[in-house]
Amino acid sequence: AEEEFSIHTQTIGDSGEVVVFFAGLFGQGKNFTQIAKGLTPDYQSVLVDLPNHGKSDWTEEFDYPGHADLVAEHLRKNAAAEGPVHVVGHSLGGKVAMVLALRHPDLLRSLTVVDISPVTHASTGEFEHLLQTLLGLDLDDLSSRGEADKRLKEPIPQDMTRGFLLQSLARTKDGFRWLPNLELLYESLPSISEFPEFDD
Repeated sequence: AEEEFSIHTQTIGDSGEVVVFFAGLFGQGKNFTQIAKGLTPDYQSVLVDLPNHGKSDWTEEFDYPGHADLVAEHLRKNAAAEGPVHVVGHSLGGKVAMVLALRHPDLLRSLTVVDISPVTHASTGEFEHLLQTLLGLDLDDLSSRGEADKRLKEPIPQDMTRGFLLQSLARTKDGFRWLPNLELLYESLPSISEFPEFDD
């Protein structure tokens, strides 16, 4: 049998209706921790690492319907096993959330989309620059996250942006590695910037 695709989630709160959060490009579920804490005890929040991000598995290719279906399968067995849930998606996660709503409407009680619309976005220049910069960082002789920060300072001068991106740099027993599937995301920028066509 095929190994099950692993989607990493974190749950905050243990009472109330369920709200599921999807982060944007480079993001992780944990980016919503403060918001989730603020929603307790009225809501239980499930913070999702989307495929190719955080601690979730990587895919061979990037496409919104495929990602939405993987998330749907996970929700059906877990957060939405008892019934439909509120879904909040930011940026890339907002597109995944919209496609999820179109393909699996039974899973959603409500949909909140932040900072993105269901259209093709022409410019990917900024993401291209960020991804190229991260892919160009030599991880083999990196001794600390602080050193990575220093090396990224010139190409990425904004402290907040660098700090956000460095949350995805993980230290393993063999050194550092990026949690997101940077090469796939870089190759897939045209697909990421699009919104898929739906007949109906």
